[in-house]
Amino acid sequence: MKLKTKILLKAIELFNSEGIANVSPNKIAKALNISAGNLTYHYKTKLDLLTAIFERMVAESKDYLGFGEQPASLMELKQILSNFRKLQIDYNFIFIDNVFITRKYPKIGELFKQLSLSRFENGRKLIDALIESKRVIPENKYTNYNNLVHVIWFINIYWSSQDELLQNHLNNKTTTISTEIIWNLIYPYLTPLGKKEYEEINAYKTSIK
Repeated sequence: MKLKTKILLKAIELFNSEGIANVSPNKIAKALNISAGNLTYHYKTKLDLLTAIFERMVAESKDYLGFGEQPASLMELKQILSNFRKLQIDYNFIFIDNVFITRKYPKIGELFKQLSLSRFENGRKLIDALIESKRVIPENKYTNYNNLVHVIWFINIYWSSQDELLQNHLNNKTTTISTEIIWNLIYPYLTPLGKKEYEEINAYKTSIK
């Protein structure tokens, strides 16, 4: 593995465990047993390092909201939620320190804005595909799927930071994960076909525990 990649992975590890504000480039270099100069040769500033990490995260997640040529299914939605949960774990510090990062590093904030707009668009496309496949009810005066997509996105983005605060308050007792909340949130919008598939997925999940 190239040193540049090692630096990136070690930075993610330390940011996740200690928080971005508590980890300096010198600390990363010391953890890798390399000189500070060797690190800055690859990443001149902390912003450069964060930008590389953010771009790596975006690259890993680019297919998470994709769906095939066949009619969209709830299993695909379930898989997308599962994939995003893995992303939350792998890059936990980005979700926990999101506001701090985007305020301190406006370049990252702009990248995050672009990512959010893209995810809103793709999320709405998935809802429309689920409507077309007759798994989700068509939009009407009592529903607003743009709002639903925004709520799902906000839950995904800000859940980690709030969950950490709640776990500390509850003395580290396990709390509900965001994917379970979103999965339950979608149920009222399902058609009979969608509800049947939803129950089948839940039954399968229970059977393999």
